[in-house]
Amino acid sequence: MPAYLENPTCQTLKEDRIQYVNPLPASIHLDIEDQTVERKLHVRNTATAALNNLETVLRLVEGGKLKVGAKTGRPTPAAQKNLRKLLQEGDWYEEEEILQGIGHIQAFAWPMLLQGAGLAEVDGSALKLNYKGKKAIEGNLPKVIKGIWDGWRTTRFLDEFSRVDRIKGQKALRGRVLIAAHTRRPALYEGLSLCAPGKWLTVKELIRSMYSAGLEFEVAHYGCELYVGDAQCGHLDEFGDQAMVKTRYMLAFLFEYAATLGIMDVAYIHPEGALSDYRSLWGMDGSAFLSRYDGLMYIRINALGAFALEMTDAYEAAPTETRAVLTVPKNHDPDDVKNRSTGFEYAGRTHLISCKDAMLQKLAASDRKLSKMCLPAGEKHLVILPGKEKQFIRTFAELGYIVPQLRDQI
Repeated sequence: MPAYLENPTCQTLKEDRIQYVNPLPASIHLDIEDQTVERKLHVRNTATAALNNLETVLRLVEGGKLKVGAKTGRPTPAAQKNLRKLLQEGDWYEEEEILQGIGHIQAFAWPMLLQGAGLAEVDGSALKLNYKGKKAIEGNLPKVIKGIWDGWRTTRFLDEFSRVDRIKGQKALRGRVLIAAHTRRPALYEGLSLCAPGKWLTVKELIRSMYSAGLEFEVAHYGCELYVGDAQCGHLDEFGDQAMVKTRYMLAFLFEYAATLGIMDVAYIHPEGALSDYRSLWGMDGSAFLSRYDGLMYIRINALGAFALEMTDAYEAAPTETRAVLTVPKNHDPDDVKNRSTGFEYAGRTHLISCKDAMLQKLAASDRKLSKMCLPAGEKHLVILPGKEKQFIRTFAELGYIVPQLRDQI
């Protein structure tokens, strides 16, 4: 357990050092090219989605459906695109924004997290679960998340900074430019342990509090080998530009891995113009952003994060909010009756299929062919569209599934 939770004096110092934000603003105003631009702030509570997404990815890997590079283990572009559609609430950004240059974030991170934590490994062109990964499917998912988080701390499988791909030269000097990522992460893990669960703070305040606590780290041995834009003219300063480099590493770590894993809730904007520290760099004056992570503004350690960071002994999910989806007014005037009689139309009889679990339903409903023949119903059912029964059975069989009772009725 972190020292500040055991020592009242440390707790007081922690509260004094970190400035929390409550409530969050609805939007953020940015000064871009001599004009003020207002950006909507997107807020995500990540814990529930992360637990569901963990099961989704594990099931995909179990079925050999997640393609990766045979040598790198990185998910292929097609695999990332398909995974984004299956993730609860999707990736951080919409498909159009992803295609315009931001790229995938969660859809890239999940396959890497499984490999880095030792749950999956490359088998040809796809991932496969090892013994530890197979046990995780039937295990306690919050504990699995904690295990992945603990394992990621020391993994050498991936350097998160490699995903800041607009900063070049990372592999120069025979790969000796960068300091090993597993030597940087302890400072970030300790930095997150300074944060009080349930309270929002800015990323800048997290950086400031880490500095105040002496939790420093370095990204590069030879920072002058890093460059942007042109290899001849765009080299970064050995000293002055390294704060920018450290910030991008922290943003990548927080947004792509910690938040994807459900350790923290996030509030973010589109990365364009979100940070201005890179604009004076040679060749970058016309660039919209330096990294896809530049839009991360606020973070909040949630209940799952408190459990993973050992601030609490167990994970207690937040209560689910329920809301009415259909309201029937007490006053039924003639115009109201007319609207109700024409608002719905009979479409024919359908067949209802029960799925073993929500993951199978999600896979079928998102399949390129099957999605044209069925619709999801509830959490574990599929409804076959009228007239599509035979085509559905044939396509379902091609994927290796059969429903004997349905086949007998048609």
